[in-house]
Amino acid sequence: MTGKRGLPYKVRLSGADCFHLVLDKHAKKHGAGGNVMRKVFFFNSRIDHKKIGQVLKRSDVINWLCNIRLRTPLFRIPYWQYTAGGKEIVLTQHDEPDEKQIPRSILERDITIKASRFVEADIIYYPSGNSAFILSWNHILLDAKGTVLLFDHLNQLTEN
Repeated sequence: MTGKRGLPYKVRLSGADCFHLVLDKHAKKHGAGGNVMRKVFFFNSRIDHKKIGQVLKRSDVINWLCNIRLRTPLFRIPYWQYTAGGKEIVLTQHDEPDEKQIPRSILERDITIKASRFVEADIIYYPSGNSAFILSWNHILLDAKGTVLLFDHLNQLTEN
């Protein structure tokens, strides 16, 4: 069953996803960091916080990722369920004095399977006028191929 834009209401986890789910639970049990993936883009100019925010909020895929819940029924395959919760992605702005460094608050942020959103975005501004865009997500959501598809989708929504 799909929604008005063709995005599903329910997606079953694959075997690899279930493996990452076990890793996530193991990390939580032992107090280790979660299974968070990050994609960083550095720019030789100051990117516009408002424009990036608009692109992210126009994305049906980002909206879907912000409004899903992990369901783990007993004796059945776990699945993502779209909740239509109306949550939007949060785009946080940071000022970083050290060029090309990423603030610890981003690197240490854990996006667990209990998070209110499974994808987060940050923009970092450097004194030189350069900037960076970072998208973070729980690895259960996207593998390498999913990441490529997501950024292709976001690129189609931008002007350049």
